[in-house]
Amino acid sequence: MQEYTAATDWAQVSAGNLHTCAMKKDGRLFCWGYNSIGQLGNNDYLSSLIPVQEYTAATDWAQVSAGNLHTCAVKKDGRLFCWGWNLYGSGSVPAQVTAATDWAHVSAGNSHTCAVKQDGRLFCWGNGDTGQLGNNSTSNSLMPMQEFTAATDWAQVEAEKDRPAR
Repeated sequence: MQEYTAATDWAQVSAGNLHTCAMKKDGRLFCWGYNSIGQLGNNDYLSSLIPVQEYTAATDWAQVSAGNLHTCAVKKDGRLFCWGWNLYGSGSVPAQVTAATDWAHVSAGNSHTCAVKQDGRLFCWGNGDTGQLGNNSTSNSLMPMQEFTAATDWAQVEAEKDRPAR
């Protein structure tokens, strides 16, 4: 099977549940696949068999993570954006999560998201019904909550994309 594009300038790729996103070396971000809730970030709800650029056409993306039905990405200046559906918010274009500009890494999960700040602190938000936010609670959170130990030596995080049957 031949790929659709012959591009050789991809820098990073992240596969979600039913969609995939990839970032080019020049900082542009593209997604493709299922898009019923806006997880491709291109301001519509039509699925795509080919890569479509996110709505803002920005060239300063640094890292991307495709989750179950949402996508999150960090810009080179440390701002964090999400789009699609992650239990407590939805939208078909990138929306800034907080005013903070010190995010380093993000991982979009099933119905929650976790991100590491540049100073090594870990935050999670979204569905916390099984303790996946790491804050010693089973409560949900609309905003990023720091993990319980308040450690400052986190480098990366990976949020679950598909919850196993219980």
